[in-house]
This record gives sequence, structure tokens and C-alpha cells, in this order.
Amino acid sequence: MDESYIRHYYPEFAIANEDEGNVYYFDDKDSFIVTTDSKTKKIVCMELRDKVDGQNFTTKKGIGIGSSFVDVQREYGANYRKKSTEIYGDLVEFQDSNTNQKIGFGMDYENDKVTVVVLYDYEKYKFPY
Repeated sequence: MDESYIRHYYPEFAIANEDEGNVYYFDDKDSFIVTTDSKTKKIVCMELRDKVDGQNFTTKKGIGIGSSFVDVQREYGANYRKKSTEIYGDLVEFQDSNTNQKIGFGMDYENDKVTVVVLYDYEKYKFPY
């Protein structure tokens, strides 16, 4: 999927230009964000930072904002890295070396809830944790 797909099917997304590429965001930059590569125009990162009214954004495995850590482990397994990040706080990260993708789930362990979902191509996008 690339920028033309986003612009055609999701015209409600706002666009911000950044050095590394275009950033598309739904509603505001605190909800759902899609980043594209400046050269290829391909999607290199998607971030779900908050629930969006009228939308039910989840991963293909059904994990989204509000899912529990047990749900994440059940669907993605126990082979993950725990990170403490500046942007999201505590994060668990899974890596697929076949597709060069990482998926991270921001975790509020005290309330046992996913607070953010991030999917990105780690060879093409340097994610600013």
C-alpha cells in the first residue's frame, strides 16, 4: 500500500510533510498516524495511539487499544523484547525477520492495558522511541 491508496480511500486523513516522508493522521496526531517513505511513497510505519470514534482499529489478530497483556502474549507469543521508551513508556516488541517488520505494544502494566500499537519496517524506518 502506498500514498495514492491513502489519499484515495481515506481523504479525511490530514497530511504533514517531514524530512523522512509524509505523515498522514486521522483526527489529530494523537490518534492514528501513517508514515510513508519520501522516495518510494510506500507505508513504512503505522501508529495507533488512541481509540478513534466510529473505528475499531486492531491488528489482524484482534489486538488493539485496551487489550490485556495476556491477550498480546496469547496472540503473539512469548518471544518479545521489553523496552522502556521516551514516547510510549513501557513497550513489548515483536520482530518478524522474514518481512522486516516490528510490532510494538505500549503497555500500562498497572491497569493491564495496551495503550499504543506500532507497526513498522525496521530496515526502512528508524522509529524514534
